[in-house]
Order: sequence, then structure tokens, then C-alpha cells
Amino acid sequence: MTGRLAFLTCLAILVVVTRSRAEESVSVPGSVPVLSPGTVPPPPAAVPEPAIPQPASTAPAAWPEPEPAPALVDQPRSYRHFLGLQVGGTLPIALYYRYRLLEPLFLEVGGFGAPEATALFTGGIVVAFHQSDRLMVYSGAGGSACLLGDNALAFLYGRLGLGVGLGARRQQMLSVDAGVWSGRLRKRDHDTQKLTTDRWFTIPMAGISYSVGLGND
Repeated sequence: MTGRLAFLTCLAILVVVTRSRAEESVSVPGSVPVLSPGTVPPPPAAVPEPAIPQPASTAPAAWPEPEPAPALVDQPRSYRHFLGLQVGGTLPIALYYRYRLLEPLFLEVGGFGAPEATALFTGGIVVAFHQSDRLMVYSGAGGSACLLGDNALAFLYGRLGLGVGLGARRQQMLSVDAGVWSGRLRKRDHDTQKLTTDRWFTIPMAGISYSVGLGND
């Protein structure tokens, strides 16, 4: 009987101790779990660090490189008026004026004179059928009349020429041309004023001229 009582007493004490440890192991919200001696605590949970906003870049945007300024140089120009001097071509010698009606058509008039000795006049058209930065290839046609003392000369002409622009603006032009004169020559005796020569002719001719352009567009 005494042995059974001691066994029951030990069993009751073991149940109480076991129940007490079970209650201690139950986690209570908001409480810190109590660890038994010799138990290694678990590592703390990793807490992500809040993202720190980076300040916006205040560096100025790169400016594009400025384009270089164009060189201040004279450029070829188109002129409406031309004044020049020619030997041959439309007359034995003449000062002439050329006016650009519309590209590539020009009107040309000229003349030369000396009192009681010489009177020369010419008029016609010039067509620049090829024109580049420096060169101009042209053709022309017209008529001329000359009074050389007691002699009279009247003729039609046709010519083909090449002009070269001079200077940075091509304002000056040096031209050479060749063609034909076809007309009538009448000569009189100076003393009697009797007609001594009256004939038709066709002869080749060549000419050279120099002109300056004015009134660019």
C-alpha cells in the first residue's frame, strides 16, 4: 500500500511539471517567448532598409556645338546691265550696252562716233545658251551701220562667242567671238561726191570685248 502511494505521488508530480512546461512554451501575442536554459535564440528577421530617393541631377544639359559662321567671301552674282568696249564683233569699234531681258536673252546696242568723220551704230540680241559659274557660251545676231567719212557701210552679222567671268563676283567679263558680216558698201569721191563703189559683200570677222556688270538681282 505504501509503495503504491509513493508511485501515484511521483506520477502526479511528473504530470504537473510536464503541464507547466507545456504552458510556458505557448507563445502569447505581444509577449517575448521564454527560452529554456541552453536553447540558442533564433536570428532576428531581416528588416528591409527603406529606399532613399536619389536627388535629381542638377548638371546642365550639354549644349550643341554652334555651327561655324560662313566665310564672308564674295559670291558670283547675276547682273542685269552690262557696259563694255568691243573691237570687231558687231562693229569695227564700239561702246555697247547689254540688257538682260530674261534668262538667257539679252538686248544689245552700241555705237561710236567722231564729229564729221565717223558714226557707227549697231543693235541686236545675244542668247547665252550655256552659262556656268565662270563661263558663258553665247550667240548673237543683229545689224550695223557705219558712216566713215564719205563711205557708207551697212550689214547684218551673226556671231558665236565665249565669255570668261573675272573677279570673285564675276562682275567683269572678257569675251571673244567670231562670225560673218554680210551687207553693202558704198564709196563716194570726196571732191565730186560721185559714187565710185557700190557692192555687196560677205566677209568673216572676229572680235574681242570687255564688259562690267551692274545692277545685280
